[in-house]
This record gives sequence, structure tokens and C-alpha cells, in this order.
Amino acid sequence: MQQCYNGYDFGGHTIYNPWSVIGCVSGYPNPIGPQWLNTSSNDLVHAELEAGGPELKRDLEHLLAGKELRYPVLEDTVFKDIGKNSENIWSFLLFSGYLKAQDPVEDLLSGRQCYQLSIPNREVRMVYREFVARWHSSLNFRATDELLRSLLTDDIVHFERLLAELVRNLMSCHDPAKQPEAVYHALVLGLLANLRSAYHIRSNPESGYGRADILMQPLTRDYPLGFVIEFKAVTPDGDTDAALAEAAAQIAAKAYDSQLLEAGVAPEHLRKLAMRIADWLGVVIAELTDVDRLVVLRGVDQVGFVVVVL
Repeated sequence: MQQCYNGYDFGGHTIYNPWSVIGCVSGYPNPIGPQWLNTSSNDLVHAELEAGGPELKRDLEHLLAGKELRYPVLEDTVFKDIGKNSENIWSFLLFSGYLKAQDPVEDLLSGRQCYQLSIPNREVRMVYREFVARWHSSLNFRATDELLRSLLTDDIVHFERLLAELVRNLMSCHDPAKQPEAVYHALVLGLLANLRSAYHIRSNPESGYGRADILMQPLTRDYPLGFVIEFKAVTPDGDTDAALAEAAAQIAAKAYDSQLLEAGVAPEHLRKLAMRIADWLGVVIAELTDVDRLVVLRGVDQVGFVVVVL
């Protein structure tokens, strides 16, 4: 109940949403669920968020990921001015109960007090998740959604197949040029950006005895898998298995999974992926199931994206 309904600040005290608590207790033994949110439609909130543009959606992603978001609170905002700038929208959400404001700091340029904004509890978080789901649905990102879902559900063979199809249909053989690792690194990182609300995703982070290409640390119990991703380029006449073995040895020797283990990711939930890439749009994905065994997943032909799970 605390996670669902607590989190509102009044006069330095943190309180529960009384309406939600009363509704939850009155409905016992029904499971804990949204109470206050069901008293009215959230269409107005969704409409204002939809009209906010890419900058507001970026801020919303930061909010859902638990990152710091600071804006001034405008107490004199009138309804007709809400959609004119993002500052008005955040003030509207705050005074409507969809945000909480803490730790005011004076902005050096404007002289106004900027507050750290955050989502008060799990019940309110559902509104923002519903908006993100509705927004992505309207953009019809079904192909990338399926690709990311296959990664989250540990279906690496399907992930490999969809990634290969995406590369073949989207990229030119001239795109990788002289730096195929950098090109594919950026491509995969861009795709994974859609998971920022569920994962802390870092590019080239220090971990163990070196820098992993990509680390994905889970932020929620709903998606417990943690990922280490390493890219390894190979020439057209090069040995794919040797390149994958080299990537696997690098991940193991440099202990790239150290940060994920330290963050509490269980060893059985670690997935270490080696991606063999080439300048002719070839990728192989392999999985390292333990230090000594490398399993190459032949999900697609050699001109596709091939992934190895380590």
C-alpha cells in the first residue's frame, strides 16, 4: 500500500492519498490497485503530454527512469496557457496530483526556484506508463517492439532474426564503412533506448578490468535479466567462430559483468552477448552460458545479423 498510495509532500510531511487508502480498505479483500485514478478520465493529461513535443517526452522518459528533473513551479498558470511551454505542463501535473516537488534550488539565470520533480507513487506511475504505451502504439513501432520483447523474454534466436531483417532492410553496405563496430554499436544502442524506463543502459562503461560496449542493468523485478553486449568486427574472409571466441574471452577475462553483479543482478539472470559484425552487413550473435562454453545461435544465414549469447 505504501508503494501504491504514499509519496505526497505537505508541509514537510509525506502522506498517503486518503481517497486511495479509503477505497483500498473499503474494497478489501480485493487486491491493491488504482483507486484515485479511476475517479475520472486521464484523457486531459494524455492530451497535454501528447502536445508537448519531443522535449517533453524526453523529460518524461527521465522521470520514469528515476533521473533528476527540475523545473520552476508556476502557481499562477491559467488553463489556456498550459500547452504553451513545458514549464506550464509540469506545474499543471504537480497541482493536479500527478507529481511531487522537493528540494528547491534557485536558478542562476532566471532567479526562480526550480524544484526536483518526481512521480509520487506506483498508482500515478500507471498514468505515465499508459501514455507511453499509447504513444508508441500510435507510432506503430510493432517491428522494434517485437525485437525488444524477444530480448526481454530471453528468445535470443528470434532477436537475432529480427535484427538481421532490420539491418538488411534499413542499412546500406556502405554504412559500416571503416568502422563497423561503431556503426552497429550506435544502431543497437538506439534500439535499446526504448527500454530506458526498465533498464539503466550505459555505453562504454567501466566495469571489471576494462570497458564493456553496452551494459543493461534492470530497474524493475518485472524484467530481471541483465545484459552485457560486446561487438567484434571480422573481415569477409575472417573466421566468425574465432571472432566470437575472442569476444567471449574478452568478456570473461575483463569481468565486464562485475557492475551488474555488484548491482544485485543474480548470476542466473545475466546474459552476455557477443555480436560478430562485418562490413558487408553480416552479424552473428552468440551466448556465453559459462566461462568455458560458447553457444553460437545459427538463427539466420551468414548475411544476417548473428548474435552469440555468452
